[in-house]
Amino acid sequence: MSRIEADVVVVGAGATGLAIALECRARGFDVVLIDEGVGMSASTAAAGMTAPVMETLTDPPMEGQTLDLARAGLAWPNFAKRFGLSHAESGGMWLAPPGAEARAQDVAAFFNAQGLPVRRISPGEARDLAPWMEPPTSGPIYFAPREGSIAPMQAVREMSAAFGHLGGVFLTGRVEARGADLYFGAERLAARALVLAGGFGARGLEACAPELAHLTPIRGQIAHFGDTPDIPSTSPFVRGPGAYVAPQSGGGVRVGATMERGEVSLVPDPMVIRRLVA
Repeated sequence: MSRIEADVVVVGAGATGLAIALECRARGFDVVLIDEGVGMSASTAAAGMTAPVMETLTDPPMEGQTLDLARAGLAWPNFAKRFGLSHAESGGMWLAPPGAEARAQDVAAFFNAQGLPVRRISPGEARDLAPWMEPPTSGPIYFAPREGSIAPMQAVREMSAAFGHLGGVFLTGRVEARGADLYFGAERLAARALVLAGGFGARGLEACAPELAHLTPIRGQIAHFGDTPDIPSTSPFVRGPGAYVAPQSGGGVRVGATMERGEVSLVPDPMVIRRLVA
């Protein structure tokens, strides 16, 4: 019986799988990265924001992960520099609803203490940072200058290329569970460490990783505007009630996003897209 042997086998070549594979290979481990190669990935469809401050401000449940988010926010620019990945710290702005200031001040104090600055700004300052936007007259506005962004599809290509340059092995195909073992085609995977980074797409491998049974899919729909001459790629992204606007380094913007728990359909909903456009 033939086997694929490596120190580390990573299943799933999205942003998480690629980052793990890159770091392990850079540390001298033999790494095999396997992906279905179907061209559909949450990583390439995302807006590309590396935004721990804004994630916490706009999503209260994330407050339980603030330290991890802060560490990630501080680590990503160095990671991108080490591997030659495109990354821009254009900043992030939050148009907060009235009454959110007390919580925002607590979040800001935490991230400032971690070395990720965030401060309240005036509507005039907001307009200077993003002239294409008309800031609200009520509710506080916060700006985090070190929030960053990557071009999602470009970043995935860059990480794939860097992994190959370091001598990593990239295989295209599906991993299947047969009993307690995992197979790639007719070859059994034999690794010191196995990383399943395929998200909900890893379902079917529960025999080897029972925790996968607890995953719930969450669909996100996002609108892409290819031509937005009034919004430069260097503009900060803006989060407001019901949506965010994320300028893309290659031009245009992405506006999103929904979080539809339990939804697995890949067919866009025209009603949702119309709301995002509005």
